[in-house]
Amino acid sequence: MSRDNRGTISQRASAGSGGVKREPRGGARSQLASDASDKSSFRCLLLRQRNSRDYVTGGGKELTEIKNIKEDLSRYIRELEQANDDLERAKRATVTSLEDFEARLNLAIERNAFLESELDEKEALKVMVQRLKDEARDLRQELSVKNKDDDEPDNDRALQHQQNHLHLQPPPKLQPPPQTVSDENVDSNKLVSSTQLTAHRFCSKHTCKK
Repeated sequence: MSRDNRGTISQRASAGSGGVKREPRGGARSQLASDASDKSSFRCLLLRQRNSRDYVTGGGKELTEIKNIKEDLSRYIRELEQANDDLERAKRATVTSLEDFEARLNLAIERNAFLESELDEKEALKVMVQRLKDEARDLRQELSVKNKDDDEPDNDRALQHQQNHLHLQPPPKLQPPPQTVSDENVDSNKLVSSTQLTAHRFCSKHTCKK
């Protein structure tokens, strides 16, 4: 624009060269106006260049900021993906641990049920053993009572046994003393009494021993 203005000024100067001599004051004024216009145009151009440079600089800054934001977002996305992968691995490990724990829990439940059944059997065996002990004690008591009954003296049987024994034994032979016929009846009665007394003493003796 400054070149165009300068060309216009030159043309005006060459075209009005004849009139300059006649009107020197009017040409000076025109020259001053042209110079002022050129200065104003130059200032506008400088201002536009400055604005353009500021705009480009601002756009570069914005572009840099946008690039930084993009990098931050990309890094954040990578971190999210890494965290997601970590969560997936933790989830798989947790599922595996839960399955293992469930298997061990089922095994413990089965073992507990088996131990409970064994405990029930043990209690039943204890009851059976106690019942057998009670029965054995009762049998021992009955046997003891029976043995005591057998050991007690039976006077009737002992007396019967002694009487049978006396009947089986022959009567003792006694030498009759020489006496008269009238005394024989008296001696026979004494002999029978003596025999009965001996038998009674014998029975009493064996009964006391029993």
